[in-house]
Amino acid sequence: MTRFEDVPLVKDFMKTRVHTASEGEDVLEAALALLEAGHSGAPVVNDDGKLVGVLSEVDCVRVMSSARSMASSELARRPCARR
Repeated sequence: MTRFEDVPLVKDFMKTRVHTASEGEDVLEAALALLEAGHSGAPVVNDDGKLVGVLSEVDCVRVMSSARSMASSELARRPCARR
């Protein structure tokens, strides 16, 4: 791979204090931790601490959007309560 002159390196921008997510962690819990830390993603580790994936901000938004859509669909199927 070609190294371009005067182009910053990843190490110049990466965060060294990283929140890791557990693969058994609730997505909402992980999303809140990312938000609080100001991170846009987190490495996902298993019970042995081995890297098994990456959770991104976009992943969290997709999950929450999907959950919202499912909840809206369920509410739309229910008959309206009358007073």
